[in-house]
Amino acid sequence: MDNKGGDAPPPAGQPDFLDDQYQPPAAGRDAGGAEPDYSQYGLVAVEKEYDSDEPPEPEDRRTEEEYGESYDPRPEEPSFYEQQASRSRKRGDDASYYSRDTAEVIQPFYRDDPDAEERYEGFQDEPDYYDDNNYAMAARRSPDDDEMSNFTGSVDERSGVWRSGDSFRSTGDSFRSEGSGSRRGWFGSGNSVRSMSSRSGWSEDDDFDNLTADDSTMTEEARRYKERRLHFLRLKRREKMRRREREERERLERRKRRRRMMAWCCCCICCCLILFFLFLLIMWLLPQDEEEEPNIVEDDDGFEDDWVPFSPYEGIVTTPMDPYQEDDCYFGDNVFPHVIQQCECFGNITIIPDDVLMLWYEIHEDVKEEIYDGNYNEPPWSCDPGNQAAVWLSSGDVRDSGDLWTRYIMAVSYVQMNGTQWDLQNNWLSSTNECAWLGLQCNMRFQTNSFALDTNNVHGSLPTQLYKMNGLRTLSITRNHLSGTIPTEIFRMPKLEHLSLYANQMRGSVPTHIAQATRLKSFLVSNNLLFGRLTSYLGEVTTLEKLSVGFNEFWRGIPTELGLLTNLRQLVLEDNRFSGTIPTEVARLTNMEYFLFSRNLLKGTIPTIFAGLTNLLEFRIAYTGLGGRIPTEFQVLTNLYRFDLGGNNFGGTVMTEFGFMSGLSWLALNDNDLTGTIPTELGFCNNMTRLSFKSTNVNGSIPTEIGYMTALQDLAMSQTRLTGSAPPEVCALRLLDLNLFVTDCPGRFDTGVSCAVPDCCTFCRRGDQGA
Repeated sequence: MDNKGGDAPPPAGQPDFLDDQYQPPAAGRDAGGAEPDYSQYGLVAVEKEYDSDEPPEPEDRRTEEEYGESYDPRPEEPSFYEQQASRSRKRGDDASYYSRDTAEVIQPFYRDDPDAEERYEGFQDEPDYYDDNNYAMAARRSPDDDEMSNFTGSVDERSGVWRSGDSFRSTGDSFRSEGSGSRRGWFGSGNSVRSMSSRSGWSEDDDFDNLTADDSTMTEEARRYKERRLHFLRLKRREKMRRREREERERLERRKRRRRMMAWCCCCICCCLILFFLFLLIMWLLPQDEEEEPNIVEDDDGFEDDWVPFSPYEGIVTTPMDPYQEDDCYFGDNVFPHVIQQCECFGNITIIPDDVLMLWYEIHEDVKEEIYDGNYNEPPWSCDPGNQAAVWLSSGDVRDSGDLWTRYIMAVSYVQMNGTQWDLQNNWLSSTNECAWLGLQCNMRFQTNSFALDTNNVHGSLPTQLYKMNGLRTLSITRNHLSGTIPTEIFRMPKLEHLSLYANQMRGSVPTHIAQATRLKSFLVSNNLLFGRLTSYLGEVTTLEKLSVGFNEFWRGIPTELGLLTNLRQLVLEDNRFSGTIPTEVARLTNMEYFLFSRNLLKGTIPTIFAGLTNLLEFRIAYTGLGGRIPTEFQVLTNLYRFDLGGNNFGGTVMTEFGFMSGLSWLALNDNDLTGTIPTELGFCNNMTRLSFKSTNVNGSIPTEIGYMTALQDLAMSQTRLTGSAPPEVCALRLLDLNLFVTDCPGRFDTGVSCAVPDCCTFCRRGDQGA
């Protein structure tokens, strides 16, 4: 259809909403000589005279090719849609609907009509049918396009009104009627104009050829009007498509955001689950707590689960005992002097209030049955530690704060171990709970499980009554002045795990009753005056992990039963008088970490089977009398950091395999019959801090590789047959941590090492005093 670029004539009686430049054609006839029928468009024909038969060309500057692309001149005032576009740009909305093309094309329709904008907005709200998925295809066009592409009309001769034609033509899909209701049109003066489908009388059964014939009767003005309206509907359709596209994009974006959020939530949940299962796995793989008790007897847990403090005399208050006052034997002002003070002054208890004495008889009977199994008959004036504890327990209200038996046993210990002379005695023999006394610890049921008085000037002997403390796990009284023997009753405590009595003055031997301590883990009695033969019953305490009997006077052979202690990690037998050979059964102790046999009267060699003790950290057998060759199999002991072989009869050359023992920190080969040169492989022992070849027969020069031992602190090379000069690499160690470097000074026997003192060597020993 041709488009000449003109405007449709304005209807009579309607606002002049068309372009001011539009000049309507002559009112007389159309090209066929007939009066144009404007009634079919609901318009009133307006007659206007023209100078010629043909209507003049409109002054609109748009041509047929540029129709809908430009409009000039633009109105001086900004149009409604330009104002809307400006507001949308400020708000950040999509202003594509209010484009320049839309404003230019729509402007002529509403510029002079104040109600045109409202009518246009009402028209926008009506439905527009088009294919949402393939709206750009010509074969699937919207009903509005089909409506306007087949629009025909004429001017009613009687009314002079432009009216719509009889039918519409459909070039594509069937066009359903948009409804029978009224539509607010552009061209009415407030009157409703019926919808296009109801005005036209078109139906789906109309023949396409018959409708095509009606197109030839359309005048040029009607054709222009139809093209102009069609262009406007296409613009409206384009705006709807853009709005639909924008809504679709927003919908897709919301869906993407929801999917991303769901993905992140799933990832977070999965990560939390993975971390939770990793935590469970780590907790499952962690080693069990060392407090877990092996070999538990059937009724063993009953001591903690069923134990409750025994307080049968709670609420009974008697005469309180006066505080202890050292070297004060004047009791004139005292109502009830302290029992320890009375025993120190008079040798017996002379002052006991009657109420205290009455309660003492009851407590005495209970203690006799519970603690002494019925074998205790001390009178109330006796200064026996057990009786002093009973008298104290009968005074005041000291019975109400804890367990009666625990307080009695602790009072006996205080008296028997000279508690008044302790360096610290916080809360002892007070009315506070025994768990608050110095050195005592309790479990959650307030049952005492630890008794420790280390370095506290403790004298006296261990009380045998301690074995009645069924919940006691640890007994540690070290670095004190305990005397007497180790009570055999102690090993009857069912939960005893740690017994530490080292650095005291105890005598006797290790009791054979130690086999009864089936849960004992550590037995430390070194630095005492113990003597005799070490009991073989130690082999029955298979739970032992630490055994230290060093610095005593044990003699005879080392018990082979020690090989049964497979859990043993520390074995200290040094500084005794053990004789014979090292039992090979000790090699079964694969968990061994500390093996200390120094300063004994042994003979023989080091069993090569000891190379299987791969967990060894310290191996000391200095000054024991062992000889032979140092086993080369020891090169596999890479965890060993102290290897002390000094003061023995080892011969042969220094083995080069020492270089493979990368963990070595202390290597003492002094006072042996070693010969040959110092192996250069020692330079691989980067952790070495102390190296001694003193009083050996090694010869040659000091290897420069010794300078690789950057952590070296002591280097003893005196009383040897070394010659030459000290390497600069070794002297450079003096700038680091090397504090002691001793060699032989050059002498007349052509031995000695030339070494600058004190820049390199600390000092040198004269060569004529060599070994």
